[in-house]
Amino acid sequence: MDIDPVHVLVAVAVILMMMMFMKGQGPSINASHILVKEENVAADLYQTLTTEDKENVETKFKQLATAHSVCPSGKQSGGSLGSFGLNMMDPIFETACINADIGVPTKPVYTQFGYHIILVHSRTGF
Repeated sequence: MDIDPVHVLVAVAVILMMMMFMKGQGPSINASHILVKEENVAADLYQTLTTEDKENVETKFKQLATAHSVCPSGKQSGGSLGSFGLNMMDPIFETACINADIGVPTKPVYTQFGYHIILVHSRTGF
């Protein structure tokens, strides 16, 4: 029985990728969000954030998340979702996180859960 070296390399690559994913070394995003049910509320919150000084955006974001978000993360940790890997969030939400500028609130993003304003703190492995 001959062993095809290409199959061996593919198998090793798959195993290494699985090990990296299991250790959390795959692509990850660290973000916070404010989730509201009404589009006009999301628009008002976004407007408030975009008129804030850049240095104060994160502090103001936490305050607004605590006061307005209907997601438990809003009440408990100022909207922080911590770090998460790919395919762990709603696909629309994930795409917005991937495309967002670091440290800049996104325009409201609609998912099945409502309207999100997202603040991406960091992305690794992209």
